[in-house]
Amino acid sequence: MAMRSRSNDWATETDAGWLGPSVPRTAVVAATLICLSLSAAVPAAVLPDGATLFKQRCASCHSLRQVSGRVQTRLPADRRDFLQRFLRTHHVHDDDEREALVSYLTAEASK
Repeated sequence: MAMRSRSNDWATETDAGWLGPSVPRTAVVAATLICLSLSAAVPAAVLPDGATLFKQRCASCHSLRQVSGRVQTRLPADRRDFLQRFLRTHHVHDDDEREALVSYLTAEASK
């Protein structure tokens, strides 16, 4: 009895793994490719710009120099945590906006 080569049979075999024996591998491959192509078509979320947010939401009451001065009084390792707490009490409840402001203000304080 001759042994049959399995190298050309991958497209017709069924996957007896977690999907069960009734799902052909070609269907799994096709579904994976479709999902990957759809995920590539969806644009990534645009993160807010910290400098713009500061100008729009903070600068009417706080100068950048004033905030940077307060941040500089903290140890560098404590600055992000300080700003996270401070911004939560100053009407920045959106996580992405708060993170953008924290990144911007810690960078400014390090100059």
